[in-house]
Amino acid sequence: MKRILFILCIFSSYTFGQINSTQNGDWYNPTTWDCFCIPNPLGTDDIIVSHAVIVNGNGVYVSTGSLTITSSGSVVQALDESILFDGGQMNNAGILNMRRVAFTGGTHLNTGSFLNLDSLWVTNALFSNSGLITTYDFLNDIGGETVNTGHIDMTHQFMNQGFFDNQINGTLSTEDDYSNWNLIGGSAYFNNDGLVEIGHNFINESGDTIAGSGQYIVCNLSTNNGGFVGSFSFLSPSGGVNVQNGTIEPGITFSTVTTECSASIEDDEVFDLKVIPNPCDGEFSIVTSFLSDFEYCLYSFDGRLVRSGYTFNNSVKLRKLTRGTYYLLVTSSKIGSINFKVIVR
Repeated sequence: MKRILFILCIFSSYTFGQINSTQNGDWYNPTTWDCFCIPNPLGTDDIIVSHAVIVNGNGVYVSTGSLTITSSGSVVQALDESILFDGGQMNNAGILNMRRVAFTGGTHLNTGSFLNLDSLWVTNALFSNSGLITTYDFLNDIGGETVNTGHIDMTHQFMNQGFFDNQINGTLSTEDDYSNWNLIGGSAYFNNDGLVEIGHNFINESGDTIAGSGQYIVCNLSTNNGGFVGSFSFLSPSGGVNVQNGTIEPGITFSTVTTECSASIEDDEVFDLKVIPNPCDGEFSIVTSFLSDFEYCLYSFDGRLVRSGYTFNNSVKLRKLTRGTYYLLVTSSKIGSINFKVIVR
């Protein structure tokens, strides 16, 4: 599991209280904001973003203030950026696209989208998600409390060392390993009343607890050295737990995984899913041997939603698009979400 390194430069600025975006632009350009300033790098401002704001160098740091991204707003990295909340509040109803996102204090809410993160880190903070998160890694660290009623999709690993509550209608899907394991000897607790899909190995370590009434789908090996409590169902290739040294309450049910693994992992090669032609002139098709029609959202490079809808015969016909790079998010109830980069000539 990757740890997160933040390098943030400090600029000369003042505390202005509430700061609102007034136009699309660069975070570090004063003309983007109504104060004609750069939001305080010490993180004491209350910042409201209702436009497409690009972070181009230096990252973003919030300590005692807040960041609100409205449904019409987006905060998108230009290259390789980090955003750190060392306290304060975040409320995202729009789009957040940064390489690394860390909550090391404070209370935070996502009802919009976190797209294409490299890592998401929650420690000594409260985080609630009812939107969409796509990330490479997710570490809910010691002191982290996360509640999920939305969709969290990882292309690599998930690890819980704190408290995680995956509620009814919540889905968590990882293409690689899932670990419920407090490495320093504390207690990790994962409650699942929704759906957890694990593309590779599952481990629950000694002193740690898996609880709830939902469903686990494990596509490879499983180990339980801690406790299984509640009434959840556990599907695996063996129809049980491969290494069992812990405790299992009688309400837990086990069965053999059948087709769920092939339908739960978001892998372009598994689904033979392609966008053709790419580059294109504004009209393209999504070709796959697995899906029929499904939902799509097309975002501009700066994170603005350009078009959305449903495909017809796997085809998306979009005209009057300006030249440039776009991000296509394809969503299906069977596979979750897959992202593509589309180039319009």
